[in-house]
Amino acid sequence: MSILGGRAGDIIFSNDNDFFEAIGYLASPGRVAFFEAEVPNDGRVIAFQNQFPGQSYRPITQGVTSGGNPMKYSVQYRIYLKSIKNCPQTLRRRLGDGRNNAARINKSAFVEKLVEEYGFKFGYGIVQNSAHIRAIVSANHPLYLADFDRGYNL
Repeated sequence: MSILGGRAGDIIFSNDNDFFEAIGYLASPGRVAFFEAEVPNDGRVIAFQNQFPGQSYRPITQGVTSGGNPMKYSVQYRIYLKSIKNCPQTLRRRLGDGRNNAARINKSAFVEKLVEEYGFKFGYGIVQNSAHIRAIVSANHPLYLADFDRGYNL
């Protein structure tokens, strides 16, 4: 069960071909710097650990703004890219500022889907296991393996 709030963003692709091309692109070595998980340091930390056993996250200590509001309301997942060379246009237009990296994907529901369903991992310095990710696509979505491979080879 997801710990994301109801406002967590997803990336909606116009078709499954584009979605699997994007997964292949992100699975290709050298593209992703890291998958980040920020979790407010409350009961959601335990929920995150249950949902993603052994995966890295950054606990966020709750504070308040000068207006008295919490600094962080919810869990946030992001993908930081170290390269956007040859990035498919369907993914490129959804990229944000990467700060010290080439770009960032801020859509928590999209990131969660990649981790839960396709074998990507949260953490800094983690090399995504592209063979494992490809095997999941091949087993569960064989009709889109060519799209995955096209994105991987961009």
